[in-house]
Amino acid sequence: MERYYFDNAAADRVCRFFETVLRLDNGEPFKLEPWQRDYLRELFGRKRKDNGLRRYRRSLLCVGSGNGKSALASGLALYMTIADGEAASEVYCAATSTLQASTVFQTSKNMVSQSPKLHERMQPMQTAITTNEGFCSYRVISSNPRSAHGKRPHCVIFDELQVFAGRDREFFSAIETKAVKRQQPLILMLMTAGYDRKSIGHEWFEHGKRVLETRAAGDEIDESFLPLIFAADPDDDWLDESTWAKANPNIGVTVNLDELRAEAERAQLMPSKKAEFLTLHLNVWSNKSTRAIPYELWRDNGGTVNADDLIGRPCYVGLDKAQTQDVNALALLFPPREKDERYKVLHYAWIPEDTVYERSKVEGVPYDVWADNGTIFVTPGNYVDTPAIFDHIKELATKYDIKHVAIDPANSTDIYGMLDNEGIECSQHGQRVEAMNDACREFEKMLLAKRLNHGDNEVLTYMAENLCWQTQRGGDQIRPDKENSTSKIDGIVALIMAVSMELRSRLEPPPDDSVYERRGVLIF
Repeated sequence: MERYYFDNAAADRVCRFFETVLRLDNGEPFKLEPWQRDYLRELFGRKRKDNGLRRYRRSLLCVGSGNGKSALASGLALYMTIADGEAASEVYCAATSTLQASTVFQTSKNMVSQSPKLHERMQPMQTAITTNEGFCSYRVISSNPRSAHGKRPHCVIFDELQVFAGRDREFFSAIETKAVKRQQPLILMLMTAGYDRKSIGHEWFEHGKRVLETRAAGDEIDESFLPLIFAADPDDDWLDESTWAKANPNIGVTVNLDELRAEAERAQLMPSKKAEFLTLHLNVWSNKSTRAIPYELWRDNGGTVNADDLIGRPCYVGLDKAQTQDVNALALLFPPREKDERYKVLHYAWIPEDTVYERSKVEGVPYDVWADNGTIFVTPGNYVDTPAIFDHIKELATKYDIKHVAIDPANSTDIYGMLDNEGIECSQHGQRVEAMNDACREFEKMLLAKRLNHGDNEVLTYMAENLCWQTQRGGDQIRPDKENSTSKIDGIVALIMAVSMELRSRLEPPPDDSVYERRGVLIF
Protein backbone atom coordinates (compact mmCIF):
# COMPACT_ATOMS: atom_id res chain seq x y z
CA MET A 1 0.00 0.00 0.00
CA GLU A 2 3.06 2.26 0.18
CA ARG A 3 2.61 3.00 -3.53
CA TYR A 4 -0.68 4.77 -2.77
CA TYR A 5 -2.00 7.58 -0.63
CA PHE A 6 -5.51 8.73 0.24
CA ASP A 7 -6.72 12.10 -1.07
CA ASN A 8 -9.44 13.19 1.35
CA ALA A 9 -10.28 16.25 -0.73
CA ALA A 10 -10.99 14.13 -3.83
CA ALA A 11 -13.06 11.69 -1.79
CA ASP A 12 -15.06 14.50 -0.19
CA ARG A 13 -15.58 16.19 -3.54
CA VAL A 14 -17.42 13.30 -5.20
CA CYS A 15 -19.58 12.74 -2.13
CA ARG A 16 -20.42 16.43 -1.97
CA PHE A 17 -21.46 16.34 -5.65
CA PHE A 18 -23.93 13.55 -4.89
CA GLU A 19 -25.46 15.18 -1.83
CA THR A 20 -25.52 18.82 -2.85
CA VAL A 21 -25.89 18.76 -6.66
CA LEU A 22 -27.90 15.64 -7.45
CA ARG A 23 -31.63 15.32 -6.93
CA LEU A 24 -33.71 12.14 -7.02
CA ASP A 25 -36.97 11.70 -8.92
CA ASN A 26 -38.93 13.18 -6.01
CA GLY A 27 -36.70 16.26 -5.95
CA GLU A 28 -35.01 15.27 -2.70
CA PRO A 29 -31.19 15.41 -2.38
CA PHE A 30 -29.27 12.21 -3.01
CA LYS A 31 -28.47 10.98 0.50
CA LEU A 32 -25.60 8.53 0.35
CA GLU A 33 -25.92 5.41 2.47
CA PRO A 34 -22.79 4.50 4.48
CA TRP A 35 -21.78 1.72 2.07
CA GLN A 36 -22.20 4.02 -0.93
CA ARG A 37 -20.13 6.75 0.72
CA ASP A 38 -17.34 4.33 1.63
CA TYR A 39 -17.32 2.94 -1.91
CA LEU A 40 -17.13 6.35 -3.61
CA ARG A 41 -14.43 7.58 -1.22
CA GLU A 42 -12.23 4.55 -1.91
CA LEU A 43 -12.87 4.68 -5.66
CA PHE A 44 -11.99 8.37 -6.04
CA GLY A 45 -9.77 9.02 -3.02
CA ARG A 46 -7.12 6.32 -3.44
CA LYS A 47 -4.29 7.79 -5.53
CA ARG A 48 -0.93 6.69 -6.90
CA LYS A 49 2.12 8.32 -5.33
CA ASP A 50 4.11 8.31 -8.56
CA ASN A 51 1.69 10.44 -10.62
CA GLY A 52 -1.22 11.51 -8.40
CA LEU A 53 -3.76 9.72 -10.59
CA ARG A 54 -6.52 7.44 -9.33
CA ARG A 55 -5.51 3.92 -8.43
CA TYR A 56 -8.62 2.22 -9.74
CA ARG A 57 -9.43 1.97 -13.45
CA ARG A 58 -12.03 -0.78 -13.19
CA SER A 59 -14.66 -1.50 -10.58
CA LEU A 60 -17.31 -4.16 -10.09
CA LEU A 61 -20.44 -3.28 -8.12
CA CYS A 62 -22.41 -6.44 -7.41
CA VAL A 63 -25.37 -6.11 -5.06
CA GLY A 64 -28.87 -7.53 -4.69
CA SER A 65 -31.69 -6.13 -6.78
CA GLY A 66 -33.30 -2.93 -5.50
CA ASN A 67 -30.32 -1.71 -3.46
CA GLY A 68 -29.75 1.45 -5.44
CA LYS A 69 -26.82 0.48 -7.66
CA SER A 70 -28.49 1.98 -10.75
CA ALA A 71 -29.12 5.30 -8.99
CA LEU A 72 -25.54 5.37 -7.73
CA ALA A 73 -24.21 4.63 -11.21
CA SER A 74 -26.50 7.28 -12.71
CA GLY A 75 -25.05 9.93 -10.44
CA LEU A 76 -21.51 8.69 -11.00
CA ALA A 77 -21.97 8.96 -14.78
CA LEU A 78 -22.96 12.61 -14.43
CA TYR A 79 -19.99 13.30 -12.18
CA MET A 80 -17.61 11.74 -14.72
CA THR A 81 -19.23 13.78 -17.49
CA ILE A 82 -19.10 17.22 -15.95
CA ALA A 83 -17.20 17.27 -12.65
CA ASP A 84 -14.14 15.01 -12.95
CA GLY A 85 -11.99 17.62 -14.68
CA GLU A 86 -11.56 15.62 -17.90
CA ALA A 87 -11.49 17.69 -21.09
CA ALA A 88 -14.09 16.65 -23.69
CA SER A 89 -15.04 13.69 -21.54
CA GLU A 90 -17.03 10.90 -23.14
CA VAL A 91 -19.21 8.78 -20.86
CA TYR A 92 -21.18 5.76 -22.07
CA CYS A 93 -23.82 3.55 -20.51
CA ALA A 94 -23.54 0.18 -22.25
CA ALA A 95 -25.78 -2.89 -22.16
CA THR A 96 -26.78 -5.79 -24.39
CA SER A 97 -29.67 -3.68 -25.70
CA THR A 98 -30.38 0.03 -26.03
CA LEU A 99 -33.49 -0.46 -23.90
CA GLN A 100 -31.47 -1.90 -21.01
CA ALA A 101 -28.77 0.75 -21.31
CA SER A 102 -31.48 3.39 -21.07
CA THR A 103 -32.38 2.27 -17.53
CA VAL A 104 -29.39 3.96 -15.90
CA PHE A 105 -29.37 6.74 -18.50
CA GLN A 106 -33.01 7.69 -17.90
CA THR A 107 -32.34 8.04 -14.18
CA SER A 108 -29.45 10.36 -15.05
CA LYS A 109 -31.75 12.43 -17.28
CA ASN A 110 -34.23 12.76 -14.44
CA MET A 111 -31.43 13.92 -12.14
CA VAL A 112 -30.46 16.61 -14.63
CA SER A 113 -34.07 17.80 -14.84
CA GLN A 114 -34.42 17.90 -11.05
CA SER A 115 -31.12 19.64 -10.34
CA PRO A 116 -30.99 23.40 -11.07
CA LYS A 117 -27.17 23.32 -11.14
CA LEU A 118 -27.06 20.53 -13.73
CA HIS A 119 -30.03 21.76 -15.73
CA GLU A 120 -28.32 25.05 -16.55
CA ARG A 121 -25.14 23.31 -17.71
CA MET A 122 -26.40 20.15 -19.45
CA GLN A 123 -28.78 19.39 -22.30
CA PRO A 124 -30.65 16.04 -22.00
CA MET A 125 -31.78 14.41 -25.25
CA GLN A 126 -33.31 11.02 -26.08
CA THR A 127 -30.08 8.99 -26.01
CA ALA A 128 -27.50 11.60 -25.04
CA ILE A 129 -26.71 14.32 -22.52
CA THR A 130 -24.35 17.05 -23.65
CA THR A 131 -22.82 20.00 -21.86
CA ASN A 132 -23.22 23.64 -22.82
CA GLU A 133 -19.45 24.06 -22.75
CA GLY A 134 -16.41 21.81 -22.90
CA PHE A 135 -17.70 19.34 -25.53
CA CYS A 136 -18.52 16.72 -22.89
CA SER A 137 -21.13 14.05 -23.54
CA TYR A 138 -22.89 11.09 -21.95
CA ARG A 139 -24.53 8.58 -24.29
CA VAL A 140 -26.34 5.26 -24.49
CA ILE A 141 -24.60 2.49 -26.39
CA SER A 142 -25.62 -1.11 -27.10
CA SER A 143 -23.50 -4.23 -27.46
CA ASN A 144 -22.25 -4.06 -31.04
CA PRO A 145 -18.52 -4.11 -31.84
CA ARG A 146 -18.99 -1.47 -34.54
CA SER A 147 -20.48 0.95 -32.01
CA ALA A 148 -17.09 1.07 -30.24
CA HIS A 149 -15.38 2.62 -33.27
CA GLY A 150 -14.22 6.21 -32.87
CA LYS A 151 -14.84 6.31 -29.13
CA ARG A 152 -12.48 7.74 -26.48
CA PRO A 153 -14.36 6.85 -23.31
CA HIS A 154 -13.46 8.51 -20.05
CA CYS A 155 -16.03 6.36 -18.29
CA VAL A 156 -18.09 3.33 -19.36
CA ILE A 157 -20.85 1.83 -17.23
CA PHE A 158 -21.70 -1.74 -18.20
CA ASP A 159 -25.19 -2.45 -16.91
CA GLU A 160 -26.38 -6.03 -16.12
CA LEU A 161 -22.98 -7.55 -16.85
CA GLN A 162 -24.30 -11.01 -15.90
CA VAL A 163 -26.05 -11.27 -19.29
CA PHE A 164 -23.01 -10.23 -21.37
CA ALA A 165 -21.87 -13.37 -23.20
CA GLY A 166 -21.00 -14.77 -26.62
CA ARG A 167 -20.91 -12.01 -29.21
CA ASP A 168 -20.86 -9.35 -26.47
CA ARG A 169 -17.23 -10.23 -25.71
CA GLU A 170 -15.91 -8.47 -28.77
CA PHE A 171 -17.80 -5.30 -27.87
CA PHE A 172 -16.68 -5.46 -24.22
CA SER A 173 -13.02 -5.85 -25.22
CA ALA A 174 -13.24 -3.10 -27.83
CA ILE A 175 -14.63 -0.57 -25.37
CA GLU A 176 -12.04 -1.52 -22.75
CA THR A 177 -9.27 -1.04 -25.29
CA LYS A 178 -10.55 2.40 -26.31
CA ALA A 179 -10.47 3.58 -22.68
CA VAL A 180 -6.65 3.41 -22.52
CA LYS A 181 -6.54 6.62 -24.54
CA ARG A 182 -7.61 8.51 -21.41
CA GLN A 183 -5.37 9.45 -18.48
CA GLN A 184 -7.50 7.96 -15.71
CA PRO A 185 -10.51 6.19 -17.23
CA LEU A 186 -13.10 4.29 -15.21
CA ILE A 187 -14.84 1.09 -16.30
CA LEU A 188 -17.75 0.44 -13.91
CA MET A 189 -19.47 -2.94 -14.12
CA LEU A 190 -22.93 -3.33 -12.56
CA MET A 191 -24.57 -6.68 -11.94
CA THR A 192 -26.52 -9.03 -9.78
CA ALA A 193 -25.88 -12.77 -9.92
CA GLY A 194 -27.33 -14.67 -12.87
CA TYR A 195 -27.58 -18.09 -14.47
CA ASP A 196 -24.93 -18.16 -17.19
CA ARG A 197 -21.59 -19.23 -15.75
CA LYS A 198 -20.00 -18.67 -19.16
CA SER A 199 -20.92 -14.99 -19.10
CA ILE A 200 -18.49 -12.10 -18.75
CA GLY A 201 -20.27 -11.18 -15.55
CA HIS A 202 -19.55 -14.52 -13.89
CA GLU A 203 -15.88 -14.26 -14.86
CA TRP A 204 -15.56 -10.83 -13.24
CA PHE A 205 -17.60 -11.98 -10.24
CA GLU A 206 -15.18 -14.86 -9.60
CA HIS A 207 -12.19 -12.62 -10.29
CA GLY A 208 -13.58 -10.04 -7.86
CA LYS A 209 -13.88 -12.64 -5.11
CA ARG A 210 -10.28 -13.75 -5.68
CA VAL A 211 -9.06 -10.14 -5.50
CA LEU A 212 -10.94 -9.53 -2.24
CA GLU A 213 -9.70 -12.78 -0.69
CA THR A 214 -6.12 -12.02 -1.70
CA ARG A 215 -6.26 -8.49 -0.26
CA ALA A 216 -7.80 -9.82 2.96
CA ALA A 217 -4.76 -12.09 3.25
CA GLY A 218 -2.41 -9.12 2.89
CA ASP A 219 -1.37 -9.63 -0.74
CA GLU A 220 -2.25 -7.79 -3.94
CA ILE A 221 -3.39 -8.85 -7.42
CA ASP A 222 -4.91 -6.61 -10.10
CA GLU A 223 -4.22 -3.47 -8.09
CA SER A 224 -6.19 -1.18 -10.41
CA PHE A 225 -9.43 -3.15 -9.87
CA LEU A 226 -11.92 -2.35 -7.07
CA PRO A 227 -14.60 -5.00 -6.51
CA LEU A 228 -17.51 -4.43 -4.14
CA ILE A 229 -19.59 -7.59 -3.78
CA PHE A 230 -22.56 -8.00 -1.46
CA ALA A 231 -23.59 -11.64 -1.68
CA ALA A 232 -24.69 -14.57 0.44
CA ASP A 233 -22.61 -17.73 0.43
CA PRO A 234 -24.13 -20.60 -1.57
CA ASP A 235 -24.17 -22.75 1.60
CA ASP A 236 -25.95 -20.13 3.72
CA ASP A 237 -29.50 -20.77 4.94
CA TRP A 238 -31.37 -18.80 2.29
CA LEU A 239 -34.41 -18.34 4.56
CA ASP A 240 -32.39 -16.81 7.40
CA GLU A 241 -32.90 -13.04 7.42
CA SER A 242 -29.31 -12.51 8.50
CA THR A 243 -28.34 -14.11 5.18
CA TRP A 244 -30.45 -11.56 3.33
CA ALA A 245 -28.48 -8.71 4.91
CA LYS A 246 -25.27 -9.97 3.26
CA ALA A 247 -26.58 -9.13 -0.21
CA ASN A 248 -28.85 -6.21 0.69
CA PRO A 249 -27.07 -3.31 2.39
CA ASN A 250 -30.14 -1.15 1.77
CA ILE A 251 -32.62 -3.26 3.74
CA GLY A 252 -35.04 -0.82 5.34
CA VAL A 253 -34.07 1.93 2.89
CA THR A 254 -34.78 0.93 -0.72
CA VAL A 255 -35.36 -2.76 0.05
CA ASN A 256 -38.59 -3.50 1.90
CA LEU A 257 -38.11 -6.31 4.43
CA ASP A 258 -41.79 -7.30 4.35
CA GLU A 259 -41.60 -7.65 0.56
CA LEU A 260 -38.49 -9.81 0.88
CA ARG A 261 -40.34 -12.03 3.36
CA ALA A 262 -43.25 -12.38 0.95
CA GLU A 263 -40.87 -13.25 -1.90
CA ALA A 264 -39.17 -15.86 0.26
CA GLU A 265 -42.52 -17.41 1.14
CA ARG A 266 -43.42 -17.72 -2.54
CA ALA A 267 -39.96 -19.13 -3.27
CA GLN A 268 -40.56 -21.97 -0.83
CA LEU A 269 -43.58 -23.05 -2.86
CA MET A 270 -42.23 -22.80 -6.41
CA PRO A 271 -38.64 -23.72 -7.38
CA SER A 272 -38.51 -21.17 -10.21
CA LYS A 273 -39.23 -18.47 -7.64
CA LYS A 274 -36.46 -19.87 -5.44
CA ALA A 275 -33.95 -19.51 -8.29
CA GLU A 276 -35.08 -15.91 -8.78
CA PHE A 277 -34.81 -15.19 -5.05
CA LEU A 278 -31.29 -16.62 -4.89
CA THR A 279 -30.01 -14.67 -7.88
CA LEU A 280 -31.87 -11.38 -7.56
CA HIS A 281 -31.97 -10.96 -3.79
CA LEU A 282 -29.04 -13.01 -2.45
CA ASN A 283 -26.59 -12.66 -5.34
CA VAL A 284 -26.08 -16.41 -5.52
CA TRP A 285 -25.47 -17.85 -8.98
CA SER A 286 -28.08 -20.46 -9.79
CA ASN A 287 -28.73 -23.11 -12.39
CA LYS A 288 -30.59 -21.95 -15.48
CA SER A 289 -32.89 -24.95 -15.17
CA THR A 290 -34.80 -25.52 -11.94
CA ARG A 291 -37.18 -28.29 -10.94
CA ALA A 292 -40.59 -26.77 -11.52
CA ILE A 293 -43.26 -28.62 -9.53
CA PRO A 294 -42.80 -30.02 -6.01
CA TYR A 295 -44.49 -33.39 -5.52
CA GLU A 296 -46.79 -32.09 -2.77
CA LEU A 297 -48.03 -29.24 -4.93
CA TRP A 298 -48.84 -31.54 -7.83
CA ARG A 299 -50.57 -33.98 -5.48
CA ASP A 300 -52.74 -31.18 -4.06
CA ASN A 301 -53.97 -30.41 -7.58
CA GLY A 302 -55.13 -33.97 -8.24
CA GLY A 303 -58.46 -35.70 -7.89
CA THR A 304 -60.96 -37.58 -10.00
CA VAL A 305 -61.96 -36.17 -13.37
CA ASN A 306 -64.93 -37.84 -15.09
CA ALA A 307 -64.66 -37.34 -18.85
CA ASP A 308 -68.40 -37.91 -19.31
CA ASP A 309 -69.21 -35.03 -16.96
CA LEU A 310 -67.33 -32.70 -19.31
CA ILE A 311 -69.25 -33.58 -22.49
CA GLY A 312 -70.46 -30.46 -24.26
CA ARG A 313 -68.27 -28.11 -22.25
CA PRO A 314 -65.81 -25.69 -23.88
CA CYS A 315 -62.11 -26.54 -23.67
CA TYR A 316 -58.72 -25.43 -24.94
CA VAL A 317 -56.26 -27.95 -26.33
CA GLY A 318 -52.49 -28.24 -26.55
CA LEU A 319 -50.74 -30.79 -28.80
CA ASP A 320 -47.04 -31.62 -28.48
CA LYS A 321 -46.33 -33.53 -31.68
CA ALA A 322 -43.26 -35.76 -31.50
CA GLN A 323 -40.62 -36.93 -33.91
CA THR A 324 -41.02 -40.31 -35.59
CA GLN A 325 -40.55 -42.59 -32.57
CA ASP A 326 -41.25 -40.37 -29.59
CA VAL A 327 -44.16 -39.73 -27.24
CA ASN A 328 -47.03 -37.55 -28.51
CA ALA A 329 -49.17 -35.71 -25.99
CA LEU A 330 -52.55 -33.97 -26.04
CA ALA A 331 -54.03 -31.96 -23.15
CA LEU A 332 -57.58 -30.60 -22.87
CA LEU A 333 -58.18 -27.82 -20.35
CA PHE A 334 -61.76 -27.14 -19.25
CA PRO A 335 -62.34 -23.75 -17.58
CA PRO A 336 -64.45 -23.70 -14.40
CA ARG A 337 -68.13 -22.78 -14.60
CA GLU A 338 -68.50 -21.91 -10.91
CA LYS A 339 -66.37 -19.69 -8.70
CA ASP A 340 -64.97 -22.49 -6.54
CA GLU A 341 -64.64 -25.05 -9.32
CA ARG A 342 -61.20 -26.14 -10.52
CA TYR A 343 -59.88 -26.29 -14.06
CA LYS A 344 -60.29 -29.87 -15.29
CA VAL A 345 -57.65 -31.63 -17.39
CA LEU A 346 -57.92 -34.59 -19.74
CA HIS A 347 -54.63 -35.98 -21.00
CA TYR A 348 -53.89 -38.40 -23.85
CA ALA A 349 -50.57 -39.80 -25.05
CA TRP A 350 -49.45 -41.99 -27.94
CA ILE A 351 -46.34 -44.06 -28.57
CA PRO A 352 -45.38 -46.38 -31.47
CA GLU A 353 -46.10 -49.98 -30.53
CA ASP A 354 -42.75 -51.38 -31.67
CA THR A 355 -40.84 -49.02 -29.32
CA VAL A 356 -42.77 -49.73 -26.12
CA TYR A 357 -40.74 -52.63 -24.78
CA GLU A 358 -37.33 -51.13 -25.61
CA ARG A 359 -38.25 -47.74 -24.13
CA SER A 360 -39.52 -49.38 -20.94
CA LYS A 361 -36.28 -51.31 -20.53
CA VAL A 362 -33.81 -48.57 -21.46
CA GLU A 363 -35.53 -45.59 -19.80
CA GLY A 364 -36.89 -47.46 -16.79
CA VAL A 365 -40.32 -45.95 -17.45
CA PRO A 366 -43.41 -48.25 -17.35
CA TYR A 367 -44.64 -47.52 -20.87
CA ASP A 368 -45.54 -51.21 -21.18
CA VAL A 369 -47.74 -51.07 -18.06
CA TRP A 370 -49.39 -47.86 -19.23
CA ALA A 371 -50.01 -49.39 -22.63
CA ASP A 372 -51.64 -52.43 -21.03
CA ASN A 373 -53.95 -50.40 -18.78
CA GLY A 374 -54.87 -47.86 -21.49
CA THR A 375 -53.18 -44.86 -19.86
CA ILE A 376 -51.15 -44.43 -23.04
CA PHE A 377 -52.24 -45.36 -26.56
CA VAL A 378 -50.04 -47.45 -28.84
CA THR A 379 -50.12 -47.03 -32.59
CA PRO A 380 -49.03 -49.78 -35.01
CA GLY A 381 -45.45 -49.92 -36.22
CA ASN A 382 -42.33 -48.08 -35.12
CA TYR A 383 -43.20 -44.51 -36.05
CA VAL A 384 -45.75 -41.90 -35.08
CA ASP A 385 -49.17 -42.56 -36.60
CA THR A 386 -50.36 -39.03 -37.28
CA PRO A 387 -53.74 -40.08 -38.80
CA ALA A 388 -54.56 -42.03 -35.62
CA ILE A 389 -53.92 -38.93 -33.49
CA PHE A 390 -55.98 -36.83 -35.89
CA ASP A 391 -58.89 -39.31 -35.74
CA HIS A 392 -58.82 -39.17 -31.94
CA ILE A 393 -58.94 -35.36 -31.94
CA LYS A 394 -61.85 -35.48 -34.38
CA GLU A 395 -63.69 -37.84 -32.04
CA LEU A 396 -63.00 -35.56 -29.06
CA ALA A 397 -64.37 -32.63 -31.06
CA THR A 398 -67.73 -34.43 -31.31
CA LYS A 399 -67.89 -34.68 -27.50
CA TYR A 400 -66.40 -31.41 -26.35
CA ASP A 401 -66.60 -27.83 -27.51
CA ILE A 402 -62.98 -27.43 -28.64
CA LYS A 403 -62.31 -23.71 -28.91
CA HIS A 404 -58.74 -23.86 -30.15
CA VAL A 405 -55.86 -26.31 -30.60
CA ALA A 406 -52.34 -24.96 -30.00
CA ILE A 407 -49.62 -27.06 -31.65
CA ASP A 408 -45.88 -27.14 -31.13
CA PRO A 409 -44.53 -26.04 -34.55
CA ALA A 410 -41.93 -28.82 -34.62
CA ASN A 411 -43.13 -31.83 -36.65
CA SER A 412 -46.61 -30.31 -36.90
CA THR A 413 -47.12 -29.52 -40.59
CA ASP A 414 -49.14 -32.66 -41.32
CA ILE A 415 -51.45 -32.56 -38.29
CA TYR A 416 -51.95 -28.81 -38.63
CA GLY A 417 -53.20 -29.22 -42.19
CA MET A 418 -55.52 -32.07 -41.22
CA LEU A 419 -57.10 -30.10 -38.38
CA ASP A 420 -57.43 -26.97 -40.48
CA ASN A 421 -59.13 -28.87 -43.29
CA GLU A 422 -61.51 -30.41 -40.76
CA GLY A 423 -62.55 -26.92 -39.62
CA ILE A 424 -61.02 -27.27 -36.14
CA GLU A 425 -59.54 -23.93 -35.16
CA CYS A 426 -55.80 -24.35 -34.58
CA SER A 427 -52.51 -22.49 -34.63
CA GLN A 428 -48.82 -23.14 -34.15
CA HIS A 429 -47.62 -22.08 -30.70
CA GLY A 430 -44.00 -20.93 -30.46
CA GLN A 431 -41.80 -22.50 -27.81
CA ARG A 432 -39.43 -19.59 -27.19
CA VAL A 433 -39.61 -17.83 -23.85
CA GLU A 434 -41.49 -14.87 -25.35
CA ALA A 435 -44.35 -17.19 -26.35
CA MET A 436 -44.33 -19.45 -23.27
CA ASN A 437 -43.59 -17.24 -20.27
CA ASP A 438 -47.08 -15.86 -19.60
CA ALA A 439 -48.66 -19.31 -19.84
CA CYS A 440 -45.99 -20.84 -17.58
CA ARG A 441 -46.61 -18.16 -14.97
CA GLU A 442 -50.36 -18.71 -15.23
CA PHE A 443 -49.82 -22.46 -14.85
CA GLU A 444 -47.80 -21.78 -11.69
CA LYS A 445 -50.58 -19.57 -10.33
CA MET A 446 -53.17 -22.28 -10.94
CA LEU A 447 -51.06 -24.80 -9.05
CA LEU A 448 -50.33 -22.47 -6.13
CA ALA A 449 -54.01 -21.56 -5.81
CA LYS A 450 -54.98 -25.25 -6.13
CA ARG A 451 -57.23 -24.35 -9.05
CA LEU A 452 -56.22 -27.33 -11.21
CA ASN A 453 -57.50 -30.92 -11.28
CA HIS A 454 -55.24 -33.09 -13.44
CA GLY A 455 -57.14 -36.27 -12.70
CA ASP A 456 -54.08 -38.06 -11.26
CA ASN A 457 -53.20 -39.22 -14.76
CA GLU A 458 -50.08 -41.40 -14.34
CA VAL A 459 -48.36 -40.30 -17.54
CA LEU A 460 -48.97 -36.62 -16.89
CA THR A 461 -47.80 -37.00 -13.27
CA TYR A 462 -44.60 -38.66 -14.44
CA MET A 463 -43.97 -35.77 -16.82
CA ALA A 464 -44.75 -33.18 -14.12
CA GLU A 465 -42.06 -34.75 -11.94
CA ASN A 466 -39.56 -34.34 -14.80
CA LEU A 467 -40.33 -30.73 -15.63
CA CYS A 468 -37.60 -28.13 -15.25
CA TRP A 469 -37.88 -24.45 -16.06
CA GLN A 470 -35.34 -22.71 -18.18
CA THR A 471 -34.96 -19.25 -16.69
CA GLN A 472 -34.09 -16.33 -18.97
CA ARG A 473 -33.97 -12.54 -18.98
CA GLY A 474 -32.32 -12.34 -15.58
CA GLY A 475 -34.82 -14.67 -14.01
CA ASP A 476 -37.90 -12.75 -15.09
CA GLN A 477 -39.10 -15.23 -17.73
CA ILE A 478 -39.39 -19.01 -17.85
CA ARG A 479 -40.24 -21.77 -20.27
CA PRO A 480 -40.20 -25.60 -20.16
CA ASP A 481 -36.65 -26.89 -20.55
CA LYS A 482 -36.81 -30.04 -22.65
CA GLU A 483 -33.03 -30.31 -22.84
CA ASN A 484 -32.36 -30.34 -19.09
CA SER A 485 -35.56 -31.87 -17.75
CA THR A 486 -34.84 -35.32 -16.36
CA SER A 487 -37.03 -37.11 -18.93
CA LYS A 488 -40.18 -36.61 -21.00
CA ILE A 489 -42.29 -33.50 -20.36
CA ASP A 490 -44.43 -33.50 -23.54
CA GLY A 491 -47.74 -33.71 -21.67
CA ILE A 492 -46.91 -30.71 -19.49
CA VAL A 493 -45.83 -28.70 -22.55
CA ALA A 494 -49.17 -29.56 -24.17
CA LEU A 495 -51.02 -28.50 -21.00
CA ILE A 496 -49.15 -25.19 -20.83
CA MET A 497 -50.08 -24.46 -24.45
CA ALA A 498 -53.72 -25.17 -23.55
CA VAL A 499 -53.35 -22.77 -20.60
CA SER A 500 -51.95 -20.21 -23.04
CA MET A 501 -55.04 -20.43 -25.25
CA GLU A 502 -57.41 -20.20 -22.28
CA LEU A 503 -55.50 -17.21 -20.90
CA ARG A 504 -55.64 -15.49 -24.26
CA SER A 505 -59.39 -16.01 -24.44
CA ARG A 506 -59.78 -14.16 -21.14
CA LEU A 507 -57.51 -11.29 -22.07
CA GLU A 508 -58.72 -10.72 -25.63
CA PRO A 509 -62.32 -9.99 -26.64
CA PRO A 510 -63.91 -12.41 -29.13
CA PRO A 511 -63.25 -11.54 -32.81
CA ASP A 512 -66.92 -10.66 -33.38
CA ASP A 513 -67.15 -8.67 -30.16
CA SER A 514 -68.60 -5.22 -30.72
CA VAL A 515 -67.95 -2.20 -28.58
CA TYR A 516 -71.61 -1.26 -29.12
CA GLU A 517 -72.80 -4.57 -27.66
CA ARG A 518 -70.63 -4.04 -24.60
CA ARG A 519 -71.58 -0.45 -23.78
CA GLY A 520 -74.36 0.49 -26.20
CA VAL A 521 -74.52 3.48 -28.50
CA LEU A 522 -73.48 6.82 -27.07
CA ILE A 523 -75.66 9.76 -28.13
CA PHE A 524 -74.24 13.28 -27.94
